[in-house]
Amino acid sequence: MTRLIKQLTLLTFLGMIYASESHAEQGITRILVNLPPVQFLADEIGGEKVRTINLVPKGALPELFEPTARDMIQASKADVFLASGLAFENRILKTFSKKGNAIEVVDLRKTPNLKLLKSTHSHGHHHGHTHGHQSNIDLHFWTDPLNAIEVAKGIATRLKKLRQKDAD
Repeated sequence: MTRLIKQLTLLTFLGMIYASESHAEQGITRILVNLPPVQFLADEIGGEKVRTINLVPKGALPELFEPTARDMIQASKADVFLASGLAFENRILKTFSKKGNAIEVVDLRKTPNLKLLKSTHSHGHHHGHTHGHQSNIDLHFWTDPLNAIEVAKGIATRLKKLRQKDAD
């Protein structure tokens, strides 16, 4: 019971800190990501005009990651979510939609000219990790240099649209 009270107190405290912060720094777009390569692209393209929030800690496997309540509080600060198709993304999106958070979701798998490849491994046996997807699409689309270029173009286009929207 004491542990529950401590956790609730912590969540309340974090909520108060978040509520006291300005939700949007002047001219800064906060981008939620879950893969270091996507974070790199967003940082390089956005430069000083973006702050990325990578939910998955360094060294952790994105395929096995489960966000904590603290991670969800961090995620709620984002303006846009660059989704990659990982299993935990659906839980984040469901939570945001229930709470009415206005986070724009960009599904990177739908980037124009992206060449999604079929997975080269079988899900008929256990190989130490799971991707949480039911299709046979390889979610490592960002490892192909040509795909990375297309994703970068897509991120740049989206950031440009967000800035235009903010300017209006």
